[in-house]
Amino acid sequence: MCGYAYYNGNGGRRDSIRIPLDDRSIFFGDAVYDMMIGANGKIYQAEEHFERLLKSAGAIGLDHGFTVDKLISIAEECIKKSELQVYSVYVQLSRSSEGRVHSALGCVGANILICIEAAELPRKLCEVKLCTSEDKRYRLCNIKTVNLLPAVLYSTDAERCGYDETILHRDGYVTECAHSNVFIMHRGILYTHPLSELILPGITRRHLILSAKMLGIRVIEEPFSLPELYSADEVLITSTTKLIRVATEVDGISYKSEDREICSALFCELLRDMLP
Repeated sequence: MCGYAYYNGNGGRRDSIRIPLDDRSIFFGDAVYDMMIGANGKIYQAEEHFERLLKSAGAIGLDHGFTVDKLISIAEECIKKSELQVYSVYVQLSRSSEGRVHSALGCVGANILICIEAAELPRKLCEVKLCTSEDKRYRLCNIKTVNLLPAVLYSTDAERCGYDETILHRDGYVTECAHSNVFIMHRGILYTHPLSELILPGITRRHLILSAKMLGIRVIEEPFSLPELYSADEVLITSTTKLIRVATEVDGISYKSEDREICSALFCELLRDMLP
């Protein structure tokens, strides 16, 4: 089956669902979303993902009326109807359907969109080539909105130049990637940007930090500079669908150190933690 989709109570094949033009996600990007993976009827880290979704909704004042349990129930029913064994789960909440009026005052309720698609679970530590670029996004990166044009542009430029992902930097300090969180390993210590409005509070980011501490690896959450990125022993990026990936190069600088074994151990620990 080629996926399953659900919109405001109507479900069916992904290509059969229609979204009305007055859904505010279309003209304004007035919506938040989250992406999950799962298998055999389960959504991995479901509560964490849906809590983040509702936190994003609250941050933009979206009156939705959903609870975490209700969202999980709807999503699990969609998974059942998809008949897929391994899948990604996309859930979007948009602010009402009030036509093209900028002000959101008077908008009550939310539209819900869910898309279930076939996916593969990450089972090995993959290597990537990374580039860097100035972070020109707005300063609400901690809210997971559907306004993804910067990520589209960064990702397109990276692929055009033969890279897998773009590391972003602002005022000389690394923030995150176009669609991943980023870490460096230096002298056995793991560094990453602290949570703030400049980065997304990644679910895998959080679990990697927990996994590192389980393995006795010191973790420091503080901004690191481009020179520190280039001189690191290893560079790692994390995301929901890929878990951890390790860089073989950044801007043409090669990485291959003894910490690669540490990266493998981190991946295995994270795999046990996140994909039972």
